[in-house]
Amino acid sequence: EYDFIINHSNVGQTDIGAYASQKKGKFGYSILALVNFQKAYDVDKDNFSELPKSNNFTINPKLYYYPDNRTTLMIGNSFTRGKNRGGDMQVIDGKTDTNHVYFEENNTVRNTSTFELERKYQNKSSLKIKQGLTFFDRKINIPDYIFSGLSTNTFTDVSYVLNKLQHTVIAGVNALYEKFTETNSFRDQTTKSFTGGVYILDTWDISSWIKIESGIRADNVNYSNINFHKNQIFILPRVSGLFKISDKISSRVGGGLGYKIPTIFTEQTEAMQYQHVLPLDNVTAEKSAGITADVNYKARISGNLHVSINHLFFYTQINKPLVLQKDIGGNYFFSNASKPVQSGGFETNIKFIYRNDLKLFIGYTFLDAKADYPGGKQLLPLVPKDKLNLSLIYEKEDNFKIGLEGYLTGNQYLYNGSRTPSFWEFGAMAQKTIQKIALFINFENFTDQRQSKYKTVVNPPHNNPTFDDIWNHTEGFVFNGGIKIKL
Repeated sequence: EYDFIINHSNVGQTDIGAYASQKKGKFGYSILALVNFQKAYDVDKDNFSELPKSNNFTINPKLYYYPDNRTTLMIGNSFTRGKNRGGDMQVIDGKTDTNHVYFEENNTVRNTSTFELERKYQNKSSLKIKQGLTFFDRKINIPDYIFSGLSTNTFTDVSYVLNKLQHTVIAGVNALYEKFTETNSFRDQTTKSFTGGVYILDTWDISSWIKIESGIRADNVNYSNINFHKNQIFILPRVSGLFKISDKISSRVGGGLGYKIPTIFTEQTEAMQYQHVLPLDNVTAEKSAGITADVNYKARISGNLHVSINHLFFYTQINKPLVLQKDIGGNYFFSNASKPVQSGGFETNIKFIYRNDLKLFIGYTFLDAKADYPGGKQLLPLVPKDKLNLSLIYEKEDNFKIGLEGYLTGNQYLYNGSRTPSFWEFGAMAQKTIQKIALFINFENFTDQRQSKYKTVVNPPHNNPTFDDIWNHTEGFVFNGGIKIKL
């Protein structure tokens, strides 16, 4: 298989990608290469870029070896490099003066090496070994401040699958090591963690109308930084049941526990480039409990018209959530809140299909996410309660495809307590296939919905600006087109 794609947009972005794969005898390979170029783009003419000047490159080769028909060995490596420079348009163009000095640079290098070995046996069981090693080097640069560091991550997993008449059992062990070393700061943000875990999962086909999937894992987690060292053990059960009530109706109910070890890397601190963020001190992992339940309905309305409906309920509680706070010296620190974050709601998805060519998708999500912090419950910022998505697609396979989509995002609260308006956005696309060549064009947000139409995102002074929370599109209307070649 050989694929090639080139794409260009009105905002100055060009993407080029290629993929190749082949198997000969006991060996096979695949390789994916992608390159992206972006010009700095200022849509609202405030002299600050909505999209940075950037170039990104990815190459991902994999080598496969099949010594016999039951064994597969894969060795792969993925390398990605990104260079991004945004901020004042004059500074990006190299025309700095006393009033035009602000810029943001974000440069990254990520390399991931992977190894997988799978051995299948006559009794339909199999053994799989996975190994991964990742290095992530990142540097953020703004005037008078640099944040840089190296993350190292290793992952090992050994699992065994056992198939019986009514049971499929997966059991395994894994180990995860993570370390972040900051390389340019007067604060030592070095952190490291090691997780060792065991797990077992059983899928039980009790009958033609009911299946039960249950499992448990136990993790021993050790994490530390310059201020503290902590070891925690987590027992994480989960269970779900699938009920086929009739040929048209089915339901799934499930729940389980989870956890997340503390880190300074969040959306809030990312927006601050980690300035004035103190190292973690005596914090503990967040723990979660969640449950979901859904009902599915499929039917033929008429000879050529089918409908499917999925209605899902969900609820999650996060105990001891990490909260970012500010001290009297202007520094930021994390602490565990004593009361939980709770989120619940429902999601409804409806799909109509006419003659397998015309498809209409309707989806609505209601989410009520609240934090029970000191001072009372409050809605989580930048989380809309209501989201509606609509999509209409007409497709003749291997010939053409056209589509129209619309999205409604409800009101959101910002970190300062203010409330944003709801907004609609619309898109359209078309693709024409001629043998092995496909031509496509895409119109995203063609009504030009963007945040700067409500209020400027960049706040003065010009040489040392601050920025509002991002709750809407910043780049506005974008159209792109290109060509895909499949050989």
